[in-house]
Amino acid sequence: MPLRNFTTPRGAFWVFCLLTAGLVCLHASHLAGQDVKYRWRAGDIHHYTLNIESEFEETNIRISGTIELRVKGPVADSSNTDGHRLPATQLGTGLFFKPNYLVTSRDLVDQAGEITVEIAGTSVSAKTVATDEFSNLALLELAESFELSNLSVPDAQLITHPGEVIMLVSSLPQPKLLRAKVKGYQSSKSGGDKRKNEGINFYIDADQRAGLLGAPTVDSAGNIIGLITKQRPGPGARWSATPSEKIHELLKSHSIELTNAKPLALDTDQKLIEHFQRHLIPVSVNREATGDSLSQIDFSGSYTTDLTGKNRFAIPDFPQRESDSGKLLVSQVGKIIRFEGDDHLPFLLGPLGSFPIEPLDNNLAQSWRVELPTSVATTERFGPFGFYGVPSHFNLHRNERITSTTAAVEKIDYEISEVEPPLLTINKNYELVTLDHTQHPAFRFTGKGTIRFDTNLNAIVSSQFTGTLERSTRNTTLRLPVKVSLIRKTTEQLAAERKKAMERAEAERMERETPFTEKEMAKIIEDLKSGEWQTQLQAMAKLTKKSPKQGNSELARFLIEHINDEQITRIHYRQALEKWATPDIGPQLLEHIGTTDDSFLRPVMMRLVTKFKTPGAVAVVAPYLASRRDRSQAEQSLKQFGADAEEPTLKHLSNDDRWVRHSVISVLAVVGTEKSISALEEIAGDDKDRNLQYAAQRALKSIKSRK
Repeated sequence: MPLRNFTTPRGAFWVFCLLTAGLVCLHASHLAGQDVKYRWRAGDIHHYTLNIESEFEETNIRISGTIELRVKGPVADSSNTDGHRLPATQLGTGLFFKPNYLVTSRDLVDQAGEITVEIAGTSVSAKTVATDEFSNLALLELAESFELSNLSVPDAQLITHPGEVIMLVSSLPQPKLLRAKVKGYQSSKSGGDKRKNEGINFYIDADQRAGLLGAPTVDSAGNIIGLITKQRPGPGARWSATPSEKIHELLKSHSIELTNAKPLALDTDQKLIEHFQRHLIPVSVNREATGDSLSQIDFSGSYTTDLTGKNRFAIPDFPQRESDSGKLLVSQVGKIIRFEGDDHLPFLLGPLGSFPIEPLDNNLAQSWRVELPTSVATTERFGPFGFYGVPSHFNLHRNERITSTTAAVEKIDYEISEVEPPLLTINKNYELVTLDHTQHPAFRFTGKGTIRFDTNLNAIVSSQFTGTLERSTRNTTLRLPVKVSLIRKTTEQLAAERKKAMERAEAERMERETPFTEKEMAKIIEDLKSGEWQTQLQAMAKLTKKSPKQGNSELARFLIEHINDEQITRIHYRQALEKWATPDIGPQLLEHIGTTDDSFLRPVMMRLVTKFKTPGAVAVVAPYLASRRDRSQAEQSLKQFGADAEEPTLKHLSNDDRWVRHSVISVLAVVGTEKSISALEEIAGDDKDRNLQYAAQRALKSIKSRK
């Protein structure tokens, strides 16, 4: 389920968007009969340029980016976001809430083409109106209403500790009560991906499989403590349940009436079953009834942001560059079945990867409407800028939290206004509005646009959109103008860009490999000796851009003499030294390896004395096997010295640090001879540390193979 995001100086606002089938309005016209469908051909590549403009507090916001869609081909069978194959048909359970809603597992209805429920002796169709990827819950709406009282759902977490026995009430094949022990629980406070660990997830071992997805977990008094939402991977029937407070939040966000939780006196299994049986609804899912072929698309994209104007520091943390890549599962009419990606565009424009795809299911009509139920979740960011800083990324971070979720709906009206084969011009009227208030909703995003659709390519070739995003809080309404342009690059444009890129890369390569003339080198050395910081910086920049085949003795001597010169930028100094050093400064490098305070420079000097095979280098480098920071480079250098490195390395095999011994064994495996065999055999026969034991055994095998 894709996310949508909007950021203002008061915090970050997220939209959790469910792309379900919308309502289609048909109107007769001479422009009807045009079939607007995507044709996802394996191997096709669609490359788009994206431009977004907005303004906030006299600050102009310009976002420029690219999006590339690579069509992999049709999908033979369905699979979920974990990559596990989904069955063509599946049975589960839902909890009924009046007048016509069910709460169940998001995994149960994932990629459902047809959903049927059995209620009050009647078979009724249902559709998904909301899903929440954080809690893994789904809200279904039935085609008919029923007069049943609502169950009470606690709005606070009822903590269940590992080892406690809880009841699982399943609806299939008939209401049945199971008992299971809680194996553990995971809290968002323990770290990790906070978006997916909201609240507490219970892990339960249960033998019965049929109907458990969507089944409630209850305590001995009949209080709902969670809903089973996922079957865990691995052996056995292991399940994860989402806590009751998340069910309460989902229902409340869609204005579904809830009764206050009251203590229950359900002291027998029969009373528990009787209490729940009317609300436990069997849910049947058919994934073969989509009526539309699905294709997998790999996407990649990036965008940069430029802020200009009088008050551009009003939003100091606005991201300068974002990039994302992932996968889409999409239908021929543009319905996003699954989205696997991270970064999202600002201003409620949706995920970066799926932005070039619109739901264009016109059913041969000139005009049609698509309604997409969705939710807007508001997040707050805490940090040095409080609520006035824009997050540096559009995902949740350690200092962000979701504070509220509001039901919303997207209404999109499309109309074919012009036909110039192979191009169709489609007008678009767009509205996203939250359902919290009729007159002053928290969010309203409205606008108009034009889409150009190529019936030969079966893809959108351009779109223009202009809208206004409104955020209302109490007596304040923030309005942001948003202008969006999306253009598909032609094959000729892409070929021309690739040619220019290759020419630019070749020119840069030639520039790097072309040596300085004697006059140019003399000028660079003169600038380095000038003592003027700006002049030295420019000279060092010239040196680092080159890739010389050999060093320069005069320049190398200058660099080693100024090794501690703080006026020279250290990163430029390290790069220049590694490129321009010559063997004659090897002895000075050995001296400075042990005295430099620049921990990033020491590995550079180690690489140089190894390259030059400087006499005495092995004795200087070997002790750094005991340095956690320098161990990796010391290990690599000693391996290149061959048998000369064996004795200095072998001395450190008795070090108390197991990681030092592991590095020593790694070096000996490459440079060791018979001198190392007895010491390695002692370690290979000691099973106190299996990792060292196995490493020693491998080293012995390597040494003996070289005899």
